[in-house]
Amino acid sequence: MTDRPLGSEKGVTPELLNDAVEMLKQVYCACPSFDLVLPVLTTHGWKKLPEYCYLTPGVPVQPMLAHPTKRITDVLKRFEDIRFTCEWKYDGERAQVHKLPSGEIQVFSRNQENMTGKYPDLAKKLADVSSAETFILDAEVVAWDPENQGILPFQVLSTRKRKDADVDTLKVDVCLFGFDLIYLNGEVINGLPRCLGC
Repeated sequence: MTDRPLGSEKGVTPELLNDAVEMLKQVYCACPSFDLVLPVLTTHGWKKLPEYCYLTPGVPVQPMLAHPTKRITDVLKRFEDIRFTCEWKYDGERAQVHKLPSGEIQVFSRNQENMTGKYPDLAKKLADVSSAETFILDAEVVAWDPENQGILPFQVLSTRKRKDADVDTLKVDVCLFGFDLIYLNGEVINGLPRCLGC
């Protein structure tokens, strides 16, 4: 490695630098770990990044977060003449659920923190019912009232112990609402159409 500034090499154009930056951004969204990205970047170069750094169960993906808008008319204007769907805004906590090849379930927050210890009941239930070998699911965890079969406010969910919760002593039941399956059985599927016939 040299001490020359990036882009000072012969033949490096602004377009090539732009391509490198875009590639790095794209790869880092799928594999947001400097420990994984930087060694590949320095050893193999930016063009090889997608070969070594990609979606992997157990490595939380950077979430796509919504941008709030002030008026419904702004939304309708933006999507004028375009087919779109709407989803409920659940009063819960964003959760990215990963099933690893070992069968272990891990739950990550929107800040990519491992919060499996907060939701051991959810991890156990998903491990028991999932026939998939691996997956990454973007979802929302909400507090659930089993007696009335309804969603409870976020304030109820926030009373859960944050770490090392014991399944047998949990007082707040939860429900998981999945909204985006990103990865399934070794295949990235977030670029596929959302529904057939759309």
